[in-house]
Amino acid sequence: MKKPVTLILAAAISFATHAPVLAQNSDEQPMDQNAEDAEKSGIQIRTEQIVDVLNEELKTPLKAIFTEEFLAEVSPAQITALSQQFASLYGRAIAIRDIRPASANQAQFDVRMERAVAKGILVIDPEDDNKISGLRFIDFQQIDDSAEKIGQVISELSGDVTAYFAPLSDGEPIIAVGNDTQMPIGSTIKLYVLAALAQEIKNGKRSWKDIIPLTEMSLPSGMLQDWSKGSPMTLASLASLMISISDNTATDQLIAELG
Repeated sequence: MKKPVTLILAAAISFATHAPVLAQNSDEQPMDQNAEDAEKSGIQIRTEQIVDVLNEELKTPLKAIFTEEFLAEVSPAQITALSQQFASLYGRAIAIRDIRPASANQAQFDVRMERAVAKGILVIDPEDDNKISGLRFIDFQQIDDSAEKIGQVISELSGDVTAYFAPLSDGEPIIAVGNDTQMPIGSTIKLYVLAALAQEIKNGKRSWKDIIPLTEMSLPSGMLQDWSKGSPMTLASLASLMISISDNTATDQLIAELG
C-alpha cells in the first residue's frame, strides 16, 4: 500500500502537510545541551537537518533526507523555491531552538531565523531510515519588527522606490516612502472603478442586476473585446470580469457608465 505523502504549498508560504496538527506547547525551553552528548533520536537528527534544507547547505541529496513518496509529490525545485522565499522574508536559518516530540515519529520544532522564529511540525518514517515524510511550517513570529524599520528597509532599496500603506479612511500613513511621486498605477485603477460602482449601488442609484449594452471595445486583457456590440451585460457581470480576469473592456464599459 502506498504510504501517505506530505505536500508543500507555495501559495501559503509554508510547507504543508497531511499530518495532524499538534497542540501548541506554551513551555518553550531550549534543548538540553547534554543531548548533544547522547545518542540522537531520528526526530532530532532530521529536525536539525531542516536548518541546512532552508539554507540550501545540505551535504547529502534531498532523497537521503525525504521519503521517495514525498519527493514524488514535491520536487527538489519546489523545496528550493520555498527555502529561497523564506530566506527573502525572514533571513537565513540559524539553529533549531526547541524540539517538542509528540511521539517517536512526530514532533513540533522552532527554528531561529535572522528576522523571525519559525514554528513547524515534522513527521518521519521509521520504516524508511527515519526520512522526513511530513513537514509543515505553521507560524512565523517576527523578531524586533516595526513599521519604522520596514519603511527604512524599503527606503534603502536600490532604484526608484515608492511605497504607501495607510488606512482606507482618513488618517496618517503607516508607511510612506516617496509618496509625493506621481506614478502610473496600471490595473490598480480597476479597484477605484469597483469602489465607485459599489458606492452608487449602496446609495441606491444602481443595482447589481442593472443591464446595459456593451458599447466599449478595448484591447486585451480580457474576453469581452471579442463579444458583439450591444450584448446585454449586468453590472455584476462587468464588475466580476473586471476583477477576476482584469477585463479591460469591462473596465472601460463601467467607466463610460459611471462617468
